[in-house]
Amino acid sequence: MAYTGKDPVFVTEVVTDNLTVGAPTQDVTFTVNGATITAVISAEASGATDLGGIISHRHSATAAFGGHTLYLRSRGTAAAPTVVQSGDTLSIISSCGYDGTQWSQAAQIQVQVDGTPGATDMPGRMVFYTSPDGTQTPAEVLRLAQNKLATFSGDVTVTRASSGGQVTLANTNTSNTANSAVVFSQNTGGTSAGNNVISLTNTTDTAWSMGITSATNSSWILSANGSLGTTNVWVSTRSGEITMPLQPAFLATHTVAQTNVTGNGTLATVNFTTEVFDQGSDYDGTNTFTAPVTGRYYFNCNVYISGIDATANTSGFFQITTSNRFYQSNVYNYSAIKNVGNLVMLNFSVFADMDAADTCSVQVELDSGTLTVSLPASATQTFFGGHLVC
Repeated sequence: MAYTGKDPVFVTEVVTDNLTVGAPTQDVTFTVNGATITAVISAEASGATDLGGIISHRHSATAAFGGHTLYLRSRGTAAAPTVVQSGDTLSIISSCGYDGTQWSQAAQIQVQVDGTPGATDMPGRMVFYTSPDGTQTPAEVLRLAQNKLATFSGDVTVTRASSGGQVTLANTNTSNTANSAVVFSQNTGGTSAGNNVISLTNTTDTAWSMGITSATNSSWILSANGSLGTTNVWVSTRSGEITMPLQPAFLATHTVAQTNVTGNGTLATVNFTTEVFDQGSDYDGTNTFTAPVTGRYYFNCNVYISGIDATANTSGFFQITTSNRFYQSNVYNYSAIKNVGNLVMLNFSVFADMDAADTCSVQVELDSGTLTVSLPASATQTFFGGHLVC
């Protein structure tokens, strides 16, 4: 049967009951991915203006009524249909391109039953497939389940191609009930898997990243880098211990004696030339710490003093000096508090405000005597340390 008025032309193959639309001589049998496919209905068009497709057009004042394509599926037969089962495919939409030899699949959309169906109950899911480069076999990339979960099968990138604007993920459920929670969940495989990381960056700065490694009992890490492990700023174990590997901190000891440095009122700077640690490299290795950033710093020092005059050194102190101000210990009568070996050991600590590039050092002064007071070498009794608190 043929319609010979305006295009399109309808032709029915009487022998095979195939309907072709568009050209009386068009094919109804095609080779797709190496398999022969015979169409029940075939629509064909040529040129740049023909759609080569099917248009469903409806005129209605009802908002819910529009052009419609309906796919039906049952088990059983046409005369005696039976209920479908979970996992049954209800419809398939495939897109193919001619590869020079045959038609090859590029992508596919399937609608499947997603659960056990029953009377007035047909749970469904949509599954999207694309063919990777070098193949003609579509692989699953996205599954939209009946419970509204979207599952991606590969890497997921959400990109706003144009400049400006923003990408927003939002939960607008403000019902103040348990199901209004916002949950961001990421899960990777075992210890051989990649790290589980959220990475943040802009066009002018290096990236920040946060997440966990694939190691067993991995810590939560904040890193000033696009990956974990290179410039970790903050690390928290599963037991709650927190470390800050880049936080400025230092400790140095006094292993080279300073002889006859005070006793006559001279304010002598104490040297601490052996570094125990210098996290951030802000201690100069001799006697001075330089603040890398503006903040509040804690400093502690212990000084071992020898050669105190038994009667003359009636006053003295030691102090921590910063660029903003100095912090002085109590003034003592060292001649009165010394031990039988003419030795005194004192400790002092401060919580100091410092600006970026400010310095900090330790001084000691004994008065009313002669220049005979020394600072013996001692890795355990004379030390200076500190760290950025906030």
